[in-house]
Amino acid sequence: MSIMRRVFLEWSCDKSDLPNSVIIKVPCTAKVSDAFEKSSGKKTSKHDMDLMQKTMHGTETKFYRLMQAVDHEPLLVPIIYAAIDCTSEDPVIVMEDYHDCFVVKNTGAFTEKQVSSYPFYKLFLL
Repeated sequence: MSIMRRVFLEWSCDKSDLPNSVIIKVPCTAKVSDAFEKSSGKKTSKHDMDLMQKTMHGTETKFYRLMQAVDHEPLLVPIIYAAIDCTSEDPVIVMEDYHDCFVVKNTGAFTEKQVSSYPFYKLFLL
């Protein structure tokens, strides 16, 4: 779990390819603890929550690094400007802001055609 914020950027140059905003995700152990307690009804030690947070954030940073290294069409994956894991004092993910996107409720599963159209084998070649 993370604290997420949209940050609006101002640039000193007039390059049109620079983003106007980005999304910043900072890991937050308190959010993991709250989510775990709500789902399980149990309290867990701060040490365990810290470990879970590091694992979750580390998995997310690895996923984004991996997806930036392969052709991930047709998946919509944001550009990642920074993916710093919890080995750093300041773990953070800075990503492209899909400010015009919205959540679509997906009640069905992927079709066989959708699954077979994505070359998952490329993920294992890195």
